[in-house]
Amino acid sequence: MPPLDELAILNRLTQLKLDGLIIKLPSAGDFPPTLRYLTLANTCLGVDPMPVLEKISKLFFLKLRNAFTGEQMLVSEFGFAKLRVLCIAELWNLRNLHVGDGAMRKLLRVEINNCPYLKNLPNEIALKANLEKLKMV
Repeated sequence: MPPLDELAILNRLTQLKLDGLIIKLPSAGDFPPTLRYLTLANTCLGVDPMPVLEKISKLFFLKLRNAFTGEQMLVSEFGFAKLRVLCIAELWNLRNLHVGDGAMRKLLRVEINNCPYLKNLPNEIALKANLEKLKMV
């Protein structure tokens, strides 16, 4: 896939799907400022994408399918301020998903599919008072 450093010029784009190998994600500021829906599929990133993605200010929906090859993802405190839907699938090596206090405050729906080594669902997600739907397959 070509370099993605100039995605921000698409300043009215609200939905983006990247499907294919990516060496490195651009910084959060290089994503379109209006981006609300993001899907990363088959990107096979070796580095945790959460530190970048959690800073996309208007992100409402995030789907990661075969997007990361590592064992651990970390969402920092107050990350993903507006995220309502998180779908992760086919993260074959993922063992731990750590979520900091105050992260994903508006999360309503979580779907986890085919993450066979994920040890547990973080309490910061499972105990969210506003969580409406949790699906694990």
